[in-house]
Amino acid sequence: MISIFKEYIKDLDGKIGIYYKNLVSGEVLEINSKEVFTSASIIKIAILIETLRQSKDGEIDLTKRVKLLDEYKVGSSGVLNTLDAGIEVSIKDLYTLMIVVSDNTATNMLADIIGLESVNKTMKKLGYENIEFNRKMMDEVGAKKGIDNYVSPVEIADILEKVYRGQLINQEISEEIERVLKMQKVKYKIPYLLDKSIAIGHKTGENPGVTHDAGIIYTKEPFIFVFFSNDTNVIEAEKVMQLIVKELSVENSN
Repeated sequence: MISIFKEYIKDLDGKIGIYYKNLVSGEVLEINSKEVFTSASIIKIAILIETLRQSKDGEIDLTKRVKLLDEYKVGSSGVLNTLDAGIEVSIKDLYTLMIVVSDNTATNMLADIIGLESVNKTMKKLGYENIEFNRKMMDEVGAKKGIDNYVSPVEIADILEKVYRGQLINQEISEEIERVLKMQKVKYKIPYLLDKSIAIGHKTGENPGVTHDAGIIYTKEPFIFVFFSNDTNVIEAEKVMQLIVKELSVENSN
């Protein structure tokens, strides 16, 4: 199977990272899995984890309602930036929007509540050295200074496996992360060529020259699949991602 991966990606531009694990047999296949990639919206998984960690420890109340102000609104993905200022949404609403429609305004509002550095502190405490949340979404000033957010395939895959096994901080947090990931509305990457009956919990990320997806695919033998790419042809990379995960789905459904 690793030769198939290499054959698929050999003509792709840029840096490609892949991690696959069969959650029943334990089989693992990796290409550049320990390499660090700019994260795009994959960093939102870390933000979700820290939000739920703070709730568990009594630092925030997920039912607390926060007022949307025009100054919070940023572009690109999401729905909050299209709504009238003044509406109130709960912290739980914010993290749900952040994951299921990759809402950047919701993400930045959460970042203000929980703090960027607290995300990094928790990631390091959990053993994830390469996951860094250094700037908010659509921060063009920070981007021009070379400030970015980072992830690695193997660490995101480890998070997903712990979520699947109920071991990411605790069972309750793991189950909530899994529930929200399964609500994902962006379906043109990992799920695109798969049978609609297959449950998938995943999070995508994209920027110019960047396309990512990372998820748990609940076939007969569930598996984790992470595909990250930087400085690539996004359309071609997504085609490859779709084809690889389709083959893996067939193999793990028999």
